[in-house]
Amino acid sequence: MEKTNSQVSELAYLQVLINTDQLQESMNSFKITLLIAMAIAFLVSVFLSLALTNRALKPVLKSWDKQQAFVANASHELRTPLAVMQSQLEALFLTPEKTVVEASEPIATTLSEIRRLTKLSNDLLLLARFDAKQSFSQKKSVDIADFLENITEPYTELAASLGKQLVIDNSAFEKVLVDPEQMQQVLLILLDNALKFTGTDGKIVITSRVTDKYWQLSVADNGVGFDEKDQEKIFERFYREDTARTTKGSGLGLSIAKMIIESHGGKLVAKKNQGKGAIFSWQIPLRF
Repeated sequence: MEKTNSQVSELAYLQVLINTDQLQESMNSFKITLLIAMAIAFLVSVFLSLALTNRALKPVLKSWDKQQAFVANASHELRTPLAVMQSQLEALFLTPEKTVVEASEPIATTLSEIRRLTKLSNDLLLLARFDAKQSFSQKKSVDIADFLENITEPYTELAASLGKQLVIDNSAFEKVLVDPEQMQQVLLILLDNALKFTGTDGKIVITSRVTDKYWQLSVADNGVGFDEKDQEKIFERFYREDTARTTKGSGLGLSIAKMIIESHGGKLVAKKNQGKGAIFSWQIPLRF
């Protein structure tokens, strides 16, 4: 019994030593790795946040720039007719003794500028409605051949009176689902441009086809045309080339035409005509 107690007493003083240097090194290495990972994660999160913020703000900034340009251009377009009207009316005010016949020229000029302002206001209102998605098309089935004939008949006589030739090449006799008033506006914009920029003895060709359930129409002229570098810009609002193709106008017509065509599920493009001149073409589905 005493021997057993002695053995137990000897075992009570047993020491176990463990080397913890390796464990401490592992903990230090883990802390360093964790700190590096946190730093990298922080930098990546900052970079991604900036990238996503810039991406989210890009359309907002683009819209803001467009709005600023739109306001500046609209102010410029409004300033000119207002200045003309003011000068004409001031001249009439300073000469009250003039008769209506004697003052007919400034009166006619003022009325012309009023009509210009009215058209500009209507165009701006239409563009604003398109931007706000408040312009709705009232589509109905329209016979393509009758539609073209009714619009182009007076223009054929007008072109002839100006010494120009208007040719209609239509092989589309189907019906298309469109807003006839809006499509008429588009065609009139294209025809007006073609007549403006085509000189005497010029030729304008309207080609109409139906292919693959699409109505394709083009208005080609052999006028002054446009520079290829401006091919996309000509559909921008208030854009006018600094070339012979520049004429009196607000520069909103092609923008309105493009928005109308796109609201019908189609597309409007422009390209240079072979030789000289321009071709404006639209393609819209027969049923949309």
